[in-house]
Amino acid sequence: MKKAKNIITIVGIVLGIIIIIWFYQVCINIPVGNGKVIKIGLGGGDWTKKYKFELDQFFGEGNWECVSKEKKESSFTEKTVSDYGDYSESIGKYTNWSIRFKNKYGEERTAVITNHVLMINNSKHGLFSSKRYSGKQAFYLELMDVSLDLAADEIHNDVIKSELTEEANCIDVTIMMRVNPKPKFYDALAKEKWFTVNKVTPENYLFNELHHFYISIDLYDYRFGKLTEQQQKNVLDSFERIEKRILDKYGDKVSFEMRFDDEHKVEYNNGVKE
Repeated sequence: MKKAKNIITIVGIVLGIIIIIWFYQVCINIPVGNGKVIKIGLGGGDWTKKYKFELDQFFGEGNWECVSKEKKESSFTEKTVSDYGDYSESIGKYTNWSIRFKNKYGEERTAVITNHVLMINNSKHGLFSSKRYSGKQAFYLELMDVSLDLAADEIHNDVIKSELTEEANCIDVTIMMRVNPKPKFYDALAKEKWFTVNKVTPENYLFNELHHFYISIDLYDYRFGKLTEQQQKNVLDSFERIEKRILDKYGDKVSFEMRFDDEHKVEYNNGVKE
């Protein structure tokens, strides 16, 4: 009898561990209306499960899939002070998730989101620091990067490709910020109706009231170097036309900087030429 009870106890413990692991790895999202959701389970460290509802909202339900999940050892180290001297150690392993989706033009894209930024931030800032990210804020930071890339692609398609054909691939367009937003910015960003892959536009960031963003246009030196002499001339000759197109399309309050070489560079801050 005692042996049987022990077996039952062991089986119960094993089942309990299995349930805990399942609960940790799986997150069930139950929509309750008005864009809100009740989460049952923690989803563990797997953001594609924990934030499935949010990913459905951002990419569109059925418009995304996680095609790979990769764990890596962080090269970022944390300094520890002890009686035996100072030493540094890795903050641990982080995860990259590769997400395949289609943009608003039906083109297939792959983006990578990671919890590495969250780990680094949390190792640098204490629990009650105003600079410390919550898990969800770090998650939305990753989605913001995806949307910034999509908005920059739109500028490249509408502006750069209107002036250049095959040479356009040697020009890099990004939307950037000079300082990082405060963590609460990401809470507000998540509530914006335009914050989806199908709705985001460059204007949403360039004229954002909560934070300052600007366009950066540069050359991919290695691609430019592979062009013929005539093609390189075409690129340099397009500089002023691209500058004018940016101003015409996004108005006289836009901020951008463009640099092809030391003789072809310009910067505007809120429409004012520096």
